Amino acid sequence: MFSAFSMKSLAAFAHLVTRSSAFPTSVLSASGFAVSSTASCIARSSLPRSGTFFSLAHEMNRTEVRAALNAVLNPESELYKETLRKRRDLPPDQARQWMAMDLATPVAAVLSGQPEYHRCPNMMLQSGIGTRVTFRPDRAAQLLVLNAMKSDVDSAVSWLADLLENARASGLHVVPLWQLTVGTAMTLTKHIELIPFSLLPLSPMRAMLEGPPDAFSVRWMLPGPLLGRQQPTAALTARKVVDPLFVDAEQEVRPEPDPLPNMLDDVRLCLSAVGPHPILGPVGWYQFDDADLHIAAAGGIFGMPGEIVPGWLSRPPAFDAHAARTLVPKFLALPAKIRARARIALQRLFQAMLRREPADKAADLSIALEALLTDRQPGEHTWKVSTRAAVVTGWDLQSMLDRRNLISATYQMRSSLVRSGSASERVRVPGRGQQPALAVCEEATRICAAVIRAIVERGGIPSWAEFDVSGGVLGWPQSRHVS
Repeated sequence: MFSAFSMKSLAAFAHLVTRSSAFPTSVLSASGFAVSSTASCIARSSLPRSGTFFSLAHEMNRTEVRAALNAVLNPESELYKETLRKRRDLPPDQARQWMAMDLATPVAAVLSGQPEYHRCPNMMLQSGIGTRVTFRPDRAAQLLVLNAMKSDVDSAVSWLADLLENARASGLHVVPLWQLTVGTAMTLTKHIELIPFSLLPLSPMRAMLEGPPDAFSVRWMLPGPLLGRQQPTAALTARKVVDPLFVDAEQEVRPEPDPLPNMLDDVRLCLSAVGPHPILGPVGWYQFDDADLHIAAAGGIFGMPGEIVPGWLSRPPAFDAHAARTLVPKFLALPAKIRARARIALQRLFQAMLRREPADKAADLSIALEALLTDRQPGEHTWKVSTRAAVVTGWDLQSMLDRRNLISATYQMRSSLVRSGSASERVRVPGRGQQPALAVCEEATRICAAVIRAIVERGGIPSWAEFDVSGGVLGWPQSRHVS
């Protein structure tokens, strides 16, 4: 995992979420820089104050903090004039960032005397991905000044005071997706949604992925030239509450491992099996609902690089929303051991779809099928896998025979690769004669995806002894309720 963050990206985002580019009226004539005189259109956290980090008996003296802010933002003060003189040649967004740092010192001194910072002078702010950043008075003062420039002093002070009192905040885990287009938002599980990328709330990460590649972009994190040229078209989102939001830097906190990133990657793999077509999601992030809080948390993008870098991909097929809504919750409801085997199959199917050489595709497809269709009983794997795949996915004798022959031919390519290090560009398929190896792999990919979907949707792996002697009628696990 790795992350990316830049001041320039946050400055750009701060500009995006500001309604107006004019300073408050009292500051306009002296500054010439753009700051809104109205409250910024940012959703504030409305979570209840349960599990708070701070006692509510002694809260921030808002009058003191408000007076300190008004003093440093007074356009007639020497500090403000000097700060403006130093920063006036910068672009407006950068100027605000630097001015906030220049003006923060007197405000930080007042914050240091507030009850919250008496109790916890080394305060840290937790993000939704387990990272922490300082929220000491000097850092909080910079954010407070910047917020006051964007909106007004009263709104800025209320924001900070309410934040420290609530001590928890909600937000979204986000995984942007390439090679998948959806027209509207859809609910996949109780907590996970699939939405068009354009419907994501504004954030620095969204702005960077939508903007042109440059030195401050995150495009350099994306694997291969394909993703560097394209913008994501969809996104997986899952809601999460960060509680506690603040911790003491001296306090050793060992949070439980967060299952959400891995769960969202599992969902991406399930969606890839629906097409089947490889859906790419090599990066992700967490963003607070409160945009100002997100800037305070300095949230960045974390990478989830894959083993295979695609240089080119075919046009994705039409997305089957009904199949996705069926497959995803049933996969997540599988028993842990069965879900682990299904995950291996999905991962190998995904890798097979990214590979270029037919023999390499055949090797991954064989592993994917073996993960679900083999057992510990003696017997030849080619027979087990090809016959069971045919029975699971076929609908009559001819379709079963044809599918068994295709999977047998795929195993033949895998065996040739293992024995000789290469495989022919054509392969013999019983009943069809010599066929292009790539075409055989494409059909085997669809059969493999159908096997995975069938086993997931029927609740797990059959008892193979019952399955084999009954021709696939018996042996399936009892259906499980999926919420």
